[in-house]
Amino acid sequence: MDHLGEARYRAAQNHETEKVGTGENAVLDFGAGVDGWRQGTDSLYLLLRCESGRPTEPGAVYRQIYLTGGYLSPDPPERERTQLFVDLARRTAAEVVRQWGCPDVRIADRAPAVAG
Repeated sequence: MDHLGEARYRAAQNHETEKVGTGENAVLDFGAGVDGWRQGTDSLYLLLRCESGRPTEPGAVYRQIYLTGGYLSPDPPERERTQLFVDLARRTAAEVVRQWGCPDVRIADRAPAVAG
């Protein structure tokens, strides 16, 4: 997890959104106050606003979460593997919100479904 200020947040958000237009990324809805993208089948990128009042870099009110990984074998099927990463990202974001007390974020109760 990284802490971002407004300029880095906007740059990251624009960059990931541009990749949606090229088909490299897919937008995922993790809840209110969270921007989320799936990058391929095994990487997820989330940005969330967290004005918790806890000490951090001045102006760094955004949290950046990047999850990536792979499997050593092809089991389970690709769609199921991707769904596992999406669920892991949702649980990770929920834990960040819990630990940091992010008042503007509402994580969804369930991970978004992976199309396929």
